[in-house]
Amino acid sequence: MIITLFFSILSAQQLNFTATVDQITIGLDEAFTLNVTVNGENIGSIPQPELPDLPDFNILGQSQSQSTSISFINGKMTKQSTINFVYTLTPKKMGKSTIGPCRLKTKDKTFETQPVEIEVVKAGTQPAPGPGLAKVPGPVPAANAAVDDNLVITVTASRRSVYLGEEVNVEYDLWTRYNIQDVGAAQMPSFSGFWTEKIFEANQINYQRRVVNGKTFDVAVLKKMALFPMTSGDLQLDPMALTVSVIQPPRDFFDIFGTVRPVRIESKPIAVRVLPLPEPKPPDFTGGVGKFTINATLDRDSSVASEPINLVVRVSGRGNIRLVEKPNIPEISGLKILKPEVKDEIKANGEEIEGYKEFLFPIIPQTDGKYIIPALALAFFNPQTKSYETIRTSGLTFTAVKTSPLAQVSDASGLKILGTDINYIKPDASHLAPQKSDAPWWLLIIYPLSLVLIGYAFFYRNRRERISTDVSFARLARADRLVKKRLKQAEIQFKNTRHQEFYCSLSQAVIGYAGDIFNLETQTLTRDQIRTELLKRQVPVETVDQFIDIINQCDYARFSPALTTFKNPAELLKRTREILTRL
Repeated sequence: MIITLFFSILSAQQLNFTATVDQITIGLDEAFTLNVTVNGENIGSIPQPELPDLPDFNILGQSQSQSTSISFINGKMTKQSTINFVYTLTPKKMGKSTIGPCRLKTKDKTFETQPVEIEVVKAGTQPAPGPGLAKVPGPVPAANAAVDDNLVITVTASRRSVYLGEEVNVEYDLWTRYNIQDVGAAQMPSFSGFWTEKIFEANQINYQRRVVNGKTFDVAVLKKMALFPMTSGDLQLDPMALTVSVIQPPRDFFDIFGTVRPVRIESKPIAVRVLPLPEPKPPDFTGGVGKFTINATLDRDSSVASEPINLVVRVSGRGNIRLVEKPNIPEISGLKILKPEVKDEIKANGEEIEGYKEFLFPIIPQTDGKYIIPALALAFFNPQTKSYETIRTSGLTFTAVKTSPLAQVSDASGLKILGTDINYIKPDASHLAPQKSDAPWWLLIIYPLSLVLIGYAFFYRNRRERISTDVSFARLARADRLVKKRLKQAEIQFKNTRHQEFYCSLSQAVIGYAGDIFNLETQTLTRDQIRTELLKRQVPVETVDQFIDIINQCDYARFSPALTTFKNPAELLKRTREILTRL
């Protein structure tokens, strides 16, 4: 007892005692964290640090965590410990404020931290958090808090009443006041009744901070789409659903990492009223809704021996460019105009879809002469002016010489037939070899092969029926394919040095594989419960221990790197593959 007290007193003289904040510029009514850290070798019992007077701040809550690393040097054991005391604060007024020194009293010495300067600005003017899964700026709600008010998906439409074919932009946003670990798609909207073009789709969650009704949220744009209605009436936008892993705050001293709570959230459906286009429509209307221009060119100005000339008509602008049909070309005596080849290219320019659609008409001269392609007209509906507008090309001319009078063209293939005489391939019938009427022997193989195919068809149908009706069998059937896909994703993240995502994907692969092959809802089970379920299913104890260790190592690497025993992620990935093959 005396020796233990001696080392505790001695180690107290070697403490590092610091205080930091997660941000020095914050918005009024927003929360930040004060981290008071005690670090040292062979730390004994450490009392709660004393906070200074905080007249300019409110204390919303506090938590505590501890990590320890042990090393042996020259046969001597050294234990390095770090204890974090985390306080959640909110400011009471704007301006610059000071958090005074925190004090830690041991039996023979008192330690103090340096004061910390904080600047409080108007809400919403502080810098936004960086990319990735940012920490929630406000206080993390308690484990039993209502999710509806703190974690939602919103959907907004640029307009709720549009004309048929008019662009309407839809944006899906994630609003959260929680600390989120993972976000996965559970249900994506189908946009039935619309032609869709993607404007933006998030590859990673990038938050911006917003304050609504005195509450601070992290807001991330998930998806932006340009929709072009294909039918009139009231069309409904289906909801988007996500599965979100919410990290709950630690419940006590021993709950270092907290718990993860899976939550399914879903946006509300909204309706868009689609108005029909006004009647009557112009005769040159081809379905365009927006604002367009048109031009026409010929790839050459002369044709020799019925050589085709290409008429290129390009329609450019903003709107439903993909839905614009070809302009009408009148019949021209002496010319054969074939069906056009079509290509288009579009892109999102800010919040609008723009691009071009090109029609290439091959023209085959039938007689010599000078030809005039008249100006082509195309009408479209402009939703800004709520009226039809007509645009025209300029007239074009070309000449044709040495045209073959026998040249005929098929609309279907575009082939030219240069003559009408028929020549026999074998003019001498006496040299034709006799043909056998008996079927070759190898056709007999088809009969047993057909029986094999029929048997396989029955097997495949029964398997598909069982997969659709037996959830346990369906999960087992997909287990190998799904875990290979997840491990491949983890391997790619490791090669790209995205280590946080690597450990997250690796943990999901391990837990998901166990859930699939044993039909367990592993996402809602604790590690002890997973261990108990695996042992019930006759999995060897050694394999179970190694399996749980892989999950722990992933969590250590993400949240407390000092505790992991696998310093090389490649070694952990190799070990994971070995464990899964034995599972």
